[in-house]
Amino acid sequence: MGMLYLTCAAMICCTQINDASNNNPVSKTHSLIKQGQSQLKHGDYSGGVASFRMVLHQDSVNVAAIAGLSQAYKLQQELGLADVYERRAAYFSYDSGLTALAAKDSSKAAIAFQTTLNIVPRHPLALIGLRQIAFAEGENEQALD
Repeated sequence: MGMLYLTCAAMICCTQINDASNNNPVSKTHSLIKQGQSQLKHGDYSGGVASFRMVLHQDSVNVAAIAGLSQAYKLQQELGLADVYERRAAYFSYDSGLTALAAKDSSKAAIAFQTTLNIVPRHPLALIGLRQIAFAEGENEQALD
């Protein structure tokens, strides 16, 4: 589950990666997230933490970076910190879904709720959010599942 939610969060929060040498902060953020993921994959946990923290310095609510920190701390057996960051990532993702729902943007809300479920499987409020969207879109069978 660990790398799955990190990858899903990064895919959802990030757009196509551009050349990081330009001054586009979004591009730098994407590059740092990919760098952090790669560092974790190759066992450089402190490097991964540093990369994710650099992202949070630019965007303090970046779900992919927060989830990345959670994963890094899990890999370092710092389970208390991992739990704090996992909860924070789920909270920000879920809150993004609520904001999108209030703005009547059901597709963005569904993505945010699914991201929340990738971080915390069976998150009850995210499940309810997805069911509300399904019901509003007339997918009553899916809403009742």
